[in-house]
Order: sequence, then C-alpha cells, then structure tokens
Amino acid sequence: MTKMEKIHTGLYGGESFTKGVRDSKYIERAVYCDNHENCSLYKQGKCLRVVGGWNPTDCKFGKNETIEGYTPRAAKCSDFNKRVRSDAVYNKLKHPYNTYAARVGDYLFLNTTYLKLDEETLKIDSNYSFFPKYIFIKADDIELLAKVLKANPLAAVGCGAEKRYQDNIVPAILMDLRRDLPDIFKALTEKYPKFDVTPDYIGREAYVSTLADGSVIEDTHSVYTYDKTNGTLTGTTREYIFGNYIDVSITAKVDSTMTCKITDNSQVTEETVFC
Repeated sequence: MTKMEKIHTGLYGGESFTKGVRDSKYIERAVYCDNHENCSLYKQGKCLRVVGGWNPTDCKFGKNETIEGYTPRAAKCSDFNKRVRSDAVYNKLKHPYNTYAARVGDYLFLNTTYLKLDEETLKIDSNYSFFPKYIFIKADDIELLAKVLKANPLAAVGCGAEKRYQDNIVPAILMDLRRDLPDIFKALTEKYPKFDVTPDYIGREAYVSTLADGSVIEDTHSVYTYDKTNGTLTGTTREYIFGNYIDVSITAKVDSTMTCKITDNSQVTEETVFC
C-alpha cells in the first residue's frame, strides 16, 4: 500500500460570535488519502472526508486526523493557526454538496439521501431516517445499481413511498453518471434502457451562477436574463410605488447563493449545480 498523502487541511472553532458563549480551541482537521488519484471527486476539487455540516462523510479510503490547537487568547494560538494556514493543502478541497454519484477507486459512491444499503448482505434498507444516506457499491455491479435506482424508500412514519427519491434523487444520480461517469452510465443503460431518458429538470432548484449563459429567469413579477460573462442578471421587476405598479429596470450581481427554479431544460448545462 502506498503512503497516505495529506490532501487537505482546515481550521475550525476559535472565537465565538454568540454573546455569552465561550471561545473554543482551534482545531485542525486534516485529510490523508492514498487513493485520491483514482477519485473523480478529487479531480473536481472535492472530498467526502472534508467536514461538511457537523461531520465528514465516511469514505472507504483515506483517514481523518484531528489536531487540537489553542483558544484565541492563548500565547501559542497565533503560531498554531499560522502553521495550518500556511500548509500547501489548506482549504484545498470542498465537501461534495449536491454530488449524487462519483467513482472512488473500484467503488461507486451514491448519495441516495433516503436509502441505506447493508454492504455485507447487499440488502437495501428502505426504512425512513432523518439522517442522509450515502452508500458504496462495486462500480461494475450494474445489477445492484439498477436495484438501487428502482427502489422506493419509505416516507416518514412509514406513510407510503418517499416520492422525492424517484422524483428528485434518482434523476440527480443519473445526471451525474451521464455527465461524469459515461462508462458506467453506458453499461447501465445498455442493460436497462429505461434509465436512458432525456433529463427533465423543470421545477428543480439550481444555483443561478451555474446556469447556461442567456438563461431567462422568471417569477411572478420579474423577468431577468443571466449574463454569465459578467456574472449579472438584467431585467425588469414590478414595484408598487405611490399607489401604482411600475416596471423597474434592474441589473444585479449574481453571487454563489442565488437560486431559482428551472423553467426550461435549456437553462441546464453540465456545470449546473442543483440545490
């Protein structure tokens, strides 16, 4: 086995911004891996072991290391933080939010959200849970992949099937396979043609900055056109001024948090990231 290489490190904790809450010690959380060169996520600047939310996602490869630092008032705090921030891999990778399928070595990672899998028995667990579900299957096990995609996990309190799985999650998995792992998508659709359908993204929420250039974005009272080159939205919106509705021209800068509902499939490209 090759030596594990540090591929990412980050700094967490420290000064509290909530009144009455004590400052915590800074903590360095590093990620080591010996399989990153065979990982489609790593090639996209992402890693399952990078902390996202409360905890990193378990991965079949690599390891996490936590190094305790100092509180902001401690004399050694500055040196500790400086060392972490000067590391060549500081904040190098991101947690793979909105990624539903990726290849990690000989395995296929699937963010099924509502579905679990017993990896020893390969039995699908469809019982509802409030915690996200991430599973790994052998990348060449097309039959098991098809079973996962055909599954109907239970909704909360066992009230029928969780509609969002088939309506949202399965299409998202298929889109990632089609875009990032065409060899697996081809093997799947050759054996199960039902999964080779034209993607329909209408109604799904996506980040505006990742839409196609020239996308027209509408809501009840506004119509905007997205200029990807300049990163702006230009259009008109209706404003109620002095007792009358009037059309107001607006040009707004698009930031990474702006979202909208897809109203036309032409708005979606390979770069589009869904919420």
